[in-house]
Amino acid sequence: MKRLVIQKCYKKEEEMCTICLEQMYQRMCEYLPCTHVFHFKCLGQLIDTRKYTCPLCRYDFKDALPL
Repeated sequence: MKRLVIQKCYKKEEEMCTICLEQMYQRMCEYLPCTHVFHFKCLGQLIDTRKYTCPLCRYDFKDALPL
């Protein structure tokens, strides 16, 4: 089963969230099943607007959300 994975403290210093364009280092992040990663809050805002596709590759992750 595909699922979302939350990482409490992102370890890579050089990566940026492609939703807000801010650094992800030492922030709570979330991995989609397509392996792209975003800030937890940024992805939450995307889900709140009922957008269930990865902003980078358009992978549909709706089935990976908890019920």
